[in-house]
Amino acid sequence: AVFHLVSTACGKENDYTLENNEARTEGIIEAQKIDKRTRDVWENHPNLKIIENCAEFDEKMRVLMEKIFEIMKIN
Repeated sequence: AVFHLVSTACGKENDYTLENNEARTEGIIEAQKIDKRTRDVWENHPNLKIIENCAEFDEKMRVLMEKIFEIMKIN
């Protein structure tokens, strides 16, 4: 399976910042381009699961875990 976690750069612009993540080096436009390229590479994979942005990161992780359990057939 491939799990694509959509970048916060693809949500509200005020959600994306370089201030809270020292690993980020790209601005919002470049981050959006990277997100799109990554998504495009995997778009034909039969088990692509796209995890959209959520209001809270913890919710995004909850959805990710739900998708992982779904693939693994774990209730």
